[in-house]
Amino acid sequence: MEQTSSNPSGPAFAHQCGDCMLCCKLFELDELAKPRGKWCQHATAGKGCSIHADRPSACRTFFCNWIMDGSLGPEWKPNKAKFIIQTVAGGNIQILVDPANPSAWRAEAYYPTLKLVAAQLFERGRHVIVSIGTKGYVILPQKDVPIPQLPTLGAIRIEPAIIDGKPDFRVIVDDSAAQQA
Repeated sequence: MEQTSSNPSGPAFAHQCGDCMLCCKLFELDELAKPRGKWCQHATAGKGCSIHADRPSACRTFFCNWIMDGSLGPEWKPNKAKFIIQTVAGGNIQILVDPANPSAWRAEAYYPTLKLVAAQLFERGRHVIVSIGTKGYVILPQKDVPIPQLPTLGAIRIEPAIIDGKPDFRVIVDDSAAQQA
């Protein structure tokens, strides 16, 4: 799930959006008063964005990891997977899941790979964070830890802990960082 670019002046595209418009549903967009998890008023199924030429800069500059990463096969296309993968602050990976399909990320076609990537990132102090509406999970090598109220992604820390007498990890949500964001 690495982003690749052979063009120093801009991103190289491994795939094209085509019939996928899931980002038009999953992201909040203040410029259009569009809430997270609701279809954008300008998204038209089978046709795309009705204001494509004049769309906000956030729409112009967003490229999901599927667009950028040629190693992700067609099953990872967001409208098929029912989630968007993006690299976020600090090199973390965010899996933004369609609330209409909250368990899509756990499907056999995806979960083993997400778990492997999570283990690799964990060794480097980075994480895979699953967002489903305002709730989520941090995928850790040993288990998936629920986050009841998902803060800004930079407000999550993972710390070693002893839980029930066994070595484990605890997700710490830094509410002060979340409130400042």
